[in-house]
Amino acid sequence: MKKILFTFLTLLCALNMSAQYKVGDYYEKDGLKGIVVRVDDSGEHGLIMSLSNSAKKWIEDSDEKFSTNFFYEDDGEKNMAAAQKYIDENGKSWDLFPFFSWCRSLGEGWYAPAIDELKDIVKAINGDVGKLNEKQLKVVEKTIKSHKGDALRQKILTKVTDPWNMLSSTEGEQGMVQQIAFIPAFIGKGKFEVMSLPKSQGGKMLGLGSRAVHKF
Repeated sequence: MKKILFTFLTLLCALNMSAQYKVGDYYEKDGLKGIVVRVDDSGEHGLIMSLSNSAKKWIEDSDEKFSTNFFYEDDGEKNMAAAQKYIDENGKSWDLFPFFSWCRSLGEGWYAPAIDELKDIVKAINGDVGKLNEKQLKVVEKTIKSHKGDALRQKILTKVTDPWNMLSSTEGEQGMVQQIAFIPAFIGKGKFEVMSLPKSQGGKMLGLGSRAVHKF
């Protein structure tokens, strides 16, 4: 009987050691912290976004805006690898890509999200791209703030707050970069929308609060 009980307790401890997560949860393990924005069926692996945000520009030198070729939409690590290749082949530094550089400064494994990963962020905080889900946004923002992270929203007017716009690492056509912007509405709650803007303007738009991502 004691042997059976010991085996059961050992199995129970092993199961508890393997934490399961869902979208919107706070994640902290081995010094890695963030908010879960994607998770697999096991609940053990996925993607987190950073607690902090950035208003850094996508690219510093607008003269190079047509020659970078970071077109990956599914995985920002691929765009980071393309950036490293571009830097190495052209004698540049990460300072050329301020937003990418900021993501790297958070530590090993952090990177600028591709557009599909940025959509995962918006799904996590809003339910999906589209009309503002105030209830869900408040829940996630409360979790972020409770762990001393940067707010998801900014104050526009005296009593009005809107979500930040966010850059992806994915390049569009003709010197553009893909982002998800929040479009305020004069009547109603506004909406999140996928759009492109010139790379040289990335980070200059009002309320840009881009996030880094990390796989776990």
